[in-house]
Amino acid sequence: MSGGSCDPMRKKDPRTEETKRLIRKLRKHPRYLSWKRHVLAKDGWTEEDKKIQVHHKKELSSLLWEYDIRTVDEALECDALWKVSLGITLSRGEHFIMTKLRRYKYLTNGFIRLLEDWLDECKQRPRKRSLNI
Repeated sequence: MSGGSCDPMRKKDPRTEETKRLIRKLRKHPRYLSWKRHVLAKDGWTEEDKKIQVHHKKELSSLLWEYDIRTVDEALECDALWKVSLGITLSRGEHFIMTKLRRYKYLTNGFIRLLEDWLDECKQRPRKRSLNI
């Protein structure tokens, strides 16, 4: 396979400055904002729910690395990034915990997957859509 969009054959470090710049650009792109709205809707939230954040189940930097995506155009061509099923909604606190736990070097991927599955289960249970914390 040749390099470029959705080609998992070429690899790069998932946390380079280049990747961070690309992520910042993607998060402002209309396709990302649309993906975010669809994930919110899937989980019964709206953009007005300011305490709710959208999270990729697999870190965006890891997805970019896995598919060797280096440009916004390559990201837009890669359907794997835009699957609504790969997104979940979390409260700000939950999102902070998930993001920080991923970077804690003594946690296994299995534990993180278990925690993500548990959060998914919690999201599926009927509950009041209020965050009066």
